[in-house]
Amino acid sequence: MPQLVQRVVRGELDIKPFVTHEFKGIENVNQLVDALHGGDCLRAILNIGEFKLKEQGPQISQLENIKIHGGYVKRIKHTSKVNNCDMTFSIYIPEVKKRS
Repeated sequence: MPQLVQRVVRGELDIKPFVTHEFKGIENVNQLVDALHGGDCLRAILNIGEFKLKEQGPQISQLENIKIHGGYVKRIKHTSKVNNCDMTFSIYIPEVKKRS
């Protein structure tokens, strides 16, 4: 499953402000398509059923996000099962160059 979808399912990424219509059940897929084609609906969600992610390792959280030298230094915290404690690390991520 793509990472972006995982973030939405876990509730880490709120997409509700961008959704104009929501449909429940696979039986309503035709209503969703009609709404999209009719022009009333810009973005829609079709809830087919309940879905839960399997445990996929340690949960991580971002402690800091510092802009520096054309990029960002991110300080991340995660729980280590091996060391039985919270651990932190930092990573530098350069900014994506903008197209002209």
